[in-house]
Amino acid sequence: MELPEPFLPGAISLLDQLDKKMLLWLRDGKILVGYLRTIDQFANLVLHNTVERIHVDNYYGDIERGIYLVRGENVVLAGEVDEVKRPNNLVQVFRPCDELHNVVFVLGPPGSGKGTTCTKIHENLGFAHLSAGDLLRAERQRAGSQFGELIESHIRNGTIVPVEITCKLIENAMLAAGDEIRGFLVDGFPRNQDNLDGWQREMADKTKVHFVLYLSAPIDVCVKRCLGRGQGRSDDNEESIQKRIITYNDQTFPIIKHYADLNMVREVDGSKPVDEVYADVENVFKAAGF
Repeated sequence: MELPEPFLPGAISLLDQLDKKMLLWLRDGKILVGYLRTIDQFANLVLHNTVERIHVDNYYGDIERGIYLVRGENVVLAGEVDEVKRPNNLVQVFRPCDELHNVVFVLGPPGSGKGTTCTKIHENLGFAHLSAGDLLRAERQRAGSQFGELIESHIRNGTIVPVEITCKLIENAMLAAGDEIRGFLVDGFPRNQDNLDGWQREMADKTKVHFVLYLSAPIDVCVKRCLGRGQGRSDDNEESIQKRIITYNDQTFPIIKHYADLNMVREVDGSKPVDEVYADVENVFKAAGF
């Protein structure tokens, strides 16, 4: 197997390689090829448009991995890929799924009932519920997570976590869901233009967004619901709720308007009793063919 030259001796040299196509050889034997997006002081890397390269004799095949997070301590060798020296023989070792995953974005202000509604859709219509917030909170609490403190800071301040992290967590959850799932409810994402751009880069060729389920509700109702949830969440206090509402109005609502211009928004009044909300939501899904 021919490796790209020159190979770089350490992380400092990688600083000159940002946004260039890199090859990484990891301690567990994996070979990754992708565009170097970020590197921190601990030599932890984020690769964009990543593939895992599998070699068999003089042949190779690539498995798409999307955004890939690599701990610096796991890198054995790293170098820039020389496109001129790309291998001539290709064996396809991975066949992409012929069908795209069905996706419905579920958006609305904090406390509009997104989680409750998604649970009922999951129980009755066979969609998997992927809450961007829950995925981020789980990653924040996961032992050894390099993003835990960063996620905690964003959640506490009511700001939006970098899209690279959120997209990767959503993709991982989709891959873990299995093939029997009818579709995915992506709850609380995309929350801003950067989220939307990231989704288009990383997920557009893997998913089909059928529509946006927009649960609308007056802000005073939303605040009262959040304060009464009693879930012990660090962001369910009045100060954090107000920050989240400001973020929603400034950054998320324009995304809803964007999809409305594409005739992809299905609005349901989320302030009504739970059963009435779900009845309206089920009609929306039936009209879409689900």
